[in-house]
Amino acid sequence: MMDLNKAIELDPGSGIAYDVRGFVHLQEQRPEEAFKDFNLAVSLDNRKAEFYAHRGLMYEYFSRWEEAAVDYRRSLSLGLEDSVFEQVIKDNLRRITDDPSHHKRHHKKPAGVSGGRKMW
Repeated sequence: MMDLNKAIELDPGSGIAYDVRGFVHLQEQRPEEAFKDFNLAVSLDNRKAEFYAHRGLMYEYFSRWEEAAVDYRRSLSLGLEDSVFEQVIKDNLRRITDDPSHHKRHHKKPAGVSGGRKMW
């Protein structure tokens, strides 16, 4: 974490550094901090599909379905580099848009978030 903080200090405009630090926060069971870093990554580079997908995972984690769907759609329109992760995002989007009321009753972690480890 210290190396990531140093990288951000040296280049505060690096979206990738915030994105990677977001995953470290997830591994350390700090989803609020992870969300903040994913959000910063998107604000620094709004052309990176993975940043939207990662923030979408956090929106879904926090039961913010509409915002998750917006970010998932944006990530897919920009083109994800990893086909397996692209399928995870498509599946998540389908699940949350098919029956939004179901998710209000039965919340679970979205695919792609498991103890802070990437699932793709």
